[in-house]
Amino acid sequence: MTPTRSITAFVRRAPLLLLVPLTLGLSACGDDETSADDRAAATVEHALGTTEVPAAPKRIVSLGGAATDAAIALGVTPIAGPENLAAPGQARPWHEGHDVSQMKEIAGAVTGQVKLDQILALKPDLIFAGEFANAKELYPQLAKIAPTIAYQEGPYEDSWQTTTTVVGQALGRESQAKDLIAKTEAQVARVAADHPGLDGRTWTFFVAQSPSRVGVLVNPKDSLTTLLGELGLKPVPAQQRLKIDASTPGVAGLSIEQARRLDADVVFGTYPAPPLRKAIEGNGVFGQLDAVRDGRYLALDLSQGGGLRAPTVLALPWSLELLEPTLKKVEPAA
Repeated sequence: MTPTRSITAFVRRAPLLLLVPLTLGLSACGDDETSADDRAAATVEHALGTTEVPAAPKRIVSLGGAATDAAIALGVTPIAGPENLAAPGQARPWHEGHDVSQMKEIAGAVTGQVKLDQILALKPDLIFAGEFANAKELYPQLAKIAPTIAYQEGPYEDSWQTTTTVVGQALGRESQAKDLIAKTEAQVARVAADHPGLDGRTWTFFVAQSPSRVGVLVNPKDSLTTLLGELGLKPVPAQQRLKIDASTPGVAGLSIEQARRLDADVVFGTYPAPPLRKAIEGNGVFGQLDAVRDGRYLALDLSQGGGLRAPTVLALPWSLELLEPTLKKVEPAA
């Protein structure tokens, strides 16, 4: 698959993954955690069944960003994780401080087009597939390769807290996972407390699909919807009236000529490539949005959009820092 086709598939079929340097994990291991060799096998229930996880799995394959980051933060780096479409072959920015140099990239993990032979060749002893677009269809085959853990609610619907909890359970590091969640939630709460004027304000989030079309997030159960709700923000009502694309669950396609339907108190736009940003921002209709004219629009590159679009225990703190300057403009003047 060419880079252009990879980006197109990514924009249309997946929720962007990525972001942030915050070392929450390696130093957080408590004295109550048993050593890796002493951990008993775990039983993990999920929407597609029950999985018996071997004690101290060492060859973990993760098909999603949140599970990958949770494992890394818990001190167990997977042998392979989703490909980095923003910067192929490079570590994601939020992995700073963690050694991921030996972690292989799984082609197709982000777009849901992974080849089973690729997974088989990795000889995994545990597979995390909770954020994999085709998890339901491929679960039986994946489970034949190695014990496989799917989602709790649905693809891209499990919160980062849920994913971190499940990974902690599977790895026998429940208390460490609980501590990581508490620390990260405290950071979200701090931002919400610092910006009380966000309560009730509206947002839209889109990804540029072409120079004349964007994909608008409309899924009320999406992890980003949940996160922004914790800050007091709510989706603009017009989102719910957009027609969802059959090929992109939770996303509605919109011609940029209808950009007025994007307007909200804050607008987030993600651009997989600079030419797409130039085309969208150069459109006269888009330029007339109140959010754009008033500086309440935040343009994101693929890495930045990934960290916001698919929060993880490592990406979330950095994303909050990225958002704060724009969030200040959303609050009503004192």
